[in-house]
Amino acid sequence: MELKYPDNWTVTETTDNGLRIESPEFSYQTIDKGDVTGYFRIYIRKSARSSDGKYIGRGVALQPSEKLVYSQPTISQRKETSLTLFGLDTTDHFAYFLLTPNFQLNTGETMGPNYGKEIEAYIIGGGYSTKTLTDDLATYKVSKDGLTQKNSYKQAIEIIGSLKFQ
Repeated sequence: MELKYPDNWTVTETTDNGLRIESPEFSYQTIDKGDVTGYFRIYIRKSARSSDGKYIGRGVALQPSEKLVYSQPTISQRKETSLTLFGLDTTDHFAYFLLTPNFQLNTGETMGPNYGKEIEAYIIGGGYSTKTLTDDLATYKVSKDGLTQKNSYKQAIEIIGSLKFQ
């Protein structure tokens, strides 16, 4: 796998063969914790862990899935995928995004806690996090208003769009 990311973002391999890609720290407003200092985190790993189900299983699509076109896919890679924005247990806020390549979800639909457990599946998600949220898919709930216009979100989507799978 290859990807492009801004120089001021950091990439770290996790102990479970995943990748964390994090923006520089900034302050943002959460739904239930007020102002926090954190970053936008992207998490990539092959096959979901059992612990991922407690987040993925509670995700509710905020809107219909969107098409994301890869900028320079390899010959064997699909040219586009589906990107779904999820709230945790509700559509009232944004909790994380997840690539859902074979699924086109509508508002209010879920993936269920067993999504992505196949060996060949990739879990690619992201959301607003902090150093205190140590679980890779743990994120803070933020307002969905203006979400897609925020610089950290736009950069995260560009990073995801740059993915090349060998």
